[in-house]
Amino acid sequence: LIQDNVAYKMQGGGYVTEDGSEIDNDFYRNFAGRIRGTNDESQDDLRIGDTGRSGVGFWMRRAGNTLRENVVVNASFAGVAINGGFSDNLPLPAFRGALVSEPGQSVTRDHNPPGAIKNVEVYGRGRGGLWLASPTGFTDFPSDLVVRGLRVWHTDNAAIEGYRLRGLTILDSVLLGSNYALGTAAWRYHARPTYGILLRSYETSDVRIANTRIANHAVGIRAPEASSSRIASGVPAAPTRIENVSLANAANIVIPTLKQFQSLYAGKAIEIVDTLFRPLDTSNMPNKPSEQLDIEMEFAAERSLSSRNLLASDLVIVRNFNRVRGDDFRVYYLEQRADFVPPATTAETAVGSPAPGMTNEQLWNAFGVALAGSVAPCEETRGGIKGYVCPLTASNAGPFAEPRTASSISTRVPTAIDEALRQTALSASR
Repeated sequence: LIQDNVAYKMQGGGYVTEDGSEIDNDFYRNFAGRIRGTNDESQDDLRIGDTGRSGVGFWMRRAGNTLRENVVVNASFAGVAINGGFSDNLPLPAFRGALVSEPGQSVTRDHNPPGAIKNVEVYGRGRGGLWLASPTGFTDFPSDLVVRGLRVWHTDNAAIEGYRLRGLTILDSVLLGSNYALGTAAWRYHARPTYGILLRSYETSDVRIANTRIANHAVGIRAPEASSSRIASGVPAAPTRIENVSLANAANIVIPTLKQFQSLYAGKAIEIVDTLFRPLDTSNMPNKPSEQLDIEMEFAAERSLSSRNLLASDLVIVRNFNRVRGDDFRVYYLEQRADFVPPATTAETAVGSPAPGMTNEQLWNAFGVALAGSVAPCEETRGGIKGYVCPLTASNAGPFAEPRTASSISTRVPTAIDEALRQTALSASR
């Protein structure tokens, strides 16, 4: 138990677990303030992979610990950062008080137990609130990390930023930006737009965001660009699910075109259920956005075609839009219309049209392929949505033709590490 401590005006990190072998520790009711480092004043001078020195309130090499009711103020990089990338096969303590350097007191695993983050608050001048990268280790093993009651406000970049996540759940949280600060910069594509939740490139799968308020950001939720290689075959089985979330941002949800890191990354899906969309409050913004969007289908050509898979399945399913029962539909990219000509496969585009110059309809008839996996069956639009809004039917909903029950959406692959550690502890005690 690490309780009731104050770390103030520190360089690098306030509280640090260095090796990734530290598990089952409880950080309770601690404070970290004015933590500076290599990412000082939110400048991009962070050394590659060196987040532990970047100015973090709580930095951990891997997950496996509990953070409860801690507060971080003015940490230059993030309030909490868990960087588990490239940390396979670490010796973990087999029992409480074990020394991993001693024979028989450790068990080697390529992933940690998830731990938990509960009722943590991060605010003030700094790049972000919670920063995650392969939190339980650099494997395809599900993390099952639960973040509950997180409160982040007035950070410079992203309240939550994540890379290579699987099985992450974000519940009962409040992620607020400053609409005044947002309005003092050139709109939307200024040097560092703010995000409520930024799910980065690399494979990210089975993320659930529920019962959360996200407001006063340039982008509320930027959905992941890829899904997990182990589960994405054709249509992915574990989508990102946004459920009972309240959004009031310039662009509430942005869906980017699928990334293509390996040929196995064959699709992604987003489910948006019982979510409330509201416009950003611009009353005190010197510079106001030219448009506000509830859902933006962001075709890659608007940013970059680099490493994109333009043909794999890319599902966006909406149920009970704005909490109106029965207002269900699927959203398509505008570029999924029948007469659009998808870019061809090039050195820049990983997977594009196999027949340059053909339209989506022609490609579908000839090869059974089209941009984002299908031709839009309608060209209906709706205010606040950049994309075609088509009625949800059994034929276009993929594996989500029927609403999933609460039990089915919360099912995770159970972790085995706790049992492995228990067995090792029993052996060591004999």
